[in-house]
Parts: sequence; C-alpha cells; structure tokens
Amino acid sequence: MNPLIVRLDAYLREHRPAVYATLQPGLSDAELDAWQATLGDLPLPATFKDFYRWRNGQPRNDDAKQSLVFHYYWLDCAEATDEWQGMKQMAQQNADEPYWWNERWLPFCFCMDDVLCLDGAGSFDGPVGQVIEVTQDGETILQNSSFDKWLECIVAGFETLKVPTDTNDINQNTGFYFFGEQDYKSLVSRLDPDYPRVIEINW
Repeated sequence: MNPLIVRLDAYLREHRPAVYATLQPGLSDAELDAWQATLGDLPLPATFKDFYRWRNGQPRNDDAKQSLVFHYYWLDCAEATDEWQGMKQMAQQNADEPYWWNERWLPFCFCMDDVLCLDGAGSFDGPVGQVIEVTQDGETILQNSSFDKWLECIVAGFETLKVPTDTNDINQNTGFYFFGEQDYKSLVSRLDPDYPRVIEINW
C-alpha cells in the first residue's frame, strides 16, 4: 500500500475513529478497471487508484464532523461518476462560460456546491492530474500540482498541525475545519511550491 495511505489510515484509526468507521470497503482491480472504462480517456493516476483501492469513499453526509478533510466528504466511485456526468451537462448548458467547468475535471470530494476535482485537462497552464477546488462562491483554486502532493499535504497537515480534538471547536464558517488556514497554506507552499493558487477569471 502507498506509504501516504498507510499513514492516513493510522491517523484516522487512532484520532478520528468515528470518521474511520464511515469509510467504505475499497474497490477491486476489476472495479477500478470498470470505472476507468466508464471515464474513457480521463486518466486516473496510480496513487488515486490506490486511494480507492484502500477505501471507496464515504456515504453521502453533509455533517462537517463526519467529513474526511476540511468540510468535504469523500465521494465513492459511483457518486464521483454521477457528479462528473452531471457537471458536464451543466457546463454544456453554460457554454458561454467556458472556465466555469471542464468536462475533464473529476470530482472526488464534495460538500453542498463545493468540490475537489482531479484535473485531467491540465487547466490554467497547470499539469494534468493537479487538484482543483471549485467553490459555490465561484472561486477556482489550484490546490496542488498532483493528487500525490494533495495527499502528502493532507497527511502532513494531520500529523503536524493543530487539529481540534473536540468537535465543538470545529469552525463551521471558514472551511478549514482541521487546520488553521494560514498554517495549512504555508505547509502546502513548502511541500508543493507555487500552490495553492487562486485563479482570477475575468468574465
């Protein structure tokens, strides 16, 4: 198993057992192959596949206290596919706003109208496989240069930054439910230079 996933598994098992209990059994190789066939030529990086081989997301839950990271719960492969297909249809209906969505963005974490996506297009002059956040406020943020780096930063954040032990301490307003916003941005900038970056779109 990928060492980052081993560390994440150990952290969640010890420090967030209630969230750990929501994680669904992982996908088989055959199920991953079937998912890739559904997505066509949208590439799934090796670590992304390992992530779903470990666990197949969580049941839909908008309770931040049960979220995997920040305010997001982790989509299982069926929900990720449904969101991907639904967003493609919405983008086609809003073709006059081409930067709002790209059909090669695959959502993998979701909360209300905020999504974290695997970028299969290399959008905004970034690399294919980077992680993009699209918020309900219309903000587009390049979070990490790859899924590997996203996972590395999340695991490092859990292990090294202050994480509330009392769920009543979770800030319901900032979106940074586990780490201080600036602390986490500093960590990302150190581990993944030039990220995160907010994309300014002039409509």
